[in-house]
Amino acid sequence: MFPFHDKAGRRLWTCSVERPGASQAAAVDSLVVGRDGTIYAGADEGRSCAIRPDGSQLSYPEFARKLMLPTRNGPIYVATSGGVSAYGADGARVWSWQRPGDSWASVTTLALGTHGIVYAGVAGVRVDGIYALDTAGTNLWSAPAQSSPKFLAIGNDETLFVGSASRVDGSPAFVEAFGSDGSKLWTLPLGRWEARWLNGLCAGPAGAIYVCCSDPEHLLCALDSQAKVVWRAGLDSAPQTLSVAADGTIVVAERQNVSAFTAEGVRLWSARPKPALIGNGGLPRGVNPALRKLVDGDLQCIALGRDGTVFVGTGGYDSDPSFVAAFDPSGAQTWSYNLPSGTTALAAGPDGVVYAGTYDLRVYALTH
Repeated sequence: MFPFHDKAGRRLWTCSVERPGASQAAAVDSLVVGRDGTIYAGADEGRSCAIRPDGSQLSYPEFARKLMLPTRNGPIYVATSGGVSAYGADGARVWSWQRPGDSWASVTTLALGTHGIVYAGVAGVRVDGIYALDTAGTNLWSAPAQSSPKFLAIGNDETLFVGSASRVDGSPAFVEAFGSDGSKLWTLPLGRWEARWLNGLCAGPAGAIYVCCSDPEHLLCALDSQAKVVWRAGLDSAPQTLSVAADGTIVVAERQNVSAFTAEGVRLWSARPKPALIGNGGLPRGVNPALRKLVDGDLQCIALGRDGTVFVGTGGYDSDPSFVAAFDPSGAQTWSYNLPSGTTALAAGPDGVVYAGTYDLRVYALTH
């Protein structure tokens, strides 16, 4: 018997960010919702674009993998394979910074500091490092990282926390801390916890740093600013990503469960999301291989609504069908919506709307 949810969400609109000539491996990599409700979509080998709340588009000229929005009325920062660019709300480029390194290097992650400083993680064959850029795009400082930067998070005192990927030789991943001037504060190898893979890193509202990691142990850990482990909680399976709500609740997407923890590490609830019973999203009705893949898809992304709603998406970088599910703050699933390809990015908007980016270079606006 297939586990389905009996209430389906609604699609408000969908739009394509496909670029002529893009490879079949292209996907929407990132989604950000601006303060005015504009949705910014970044697509690997697709088009960076701004999407109005009604689904109409304004394109940007560069391809992007990550997008980030600063404070109210600030520029839009776009990370490309070549560096970082800042754009105004009208799509005009304000400045551009060219990253160092060889042709294989790329900007892998971005973060925005409290004083408008943009931090960029760069990975490449000969360069793995962090670069701090001011509001004019000038490089203030740079520092080498232990391995390819994968995650960036900003602490309350402007400390920059960097999560690095495992090395090609199989050695564990690292978490590092840098001062606002680029000075190295500490380095923590995950091998100390019997884990090699770093799957997520977030800063909490009270100054704690949360990391989830795996292989062979699956863990959620809280660190203080001095790299001391405050607590650690075991997970049922390998974590895929995590996010922290404004009230300090930590939400972790494991392979097929979503779990919520208090800031003290107490598990609040855990649930396995269910796809919609009806054949929405263009999926066929009935029991067939497509529905089997739909049910068995791994969780890939999380978005948290302002009202405490937890949105999760399955599938990831795969052409198989997927779904988006919504949970209330108590862990009860309220609706789900099936999609014809993998969900690769989520962003929560106002009024219960969630935006989903997919493997087939589309963005969906969904609600209950």
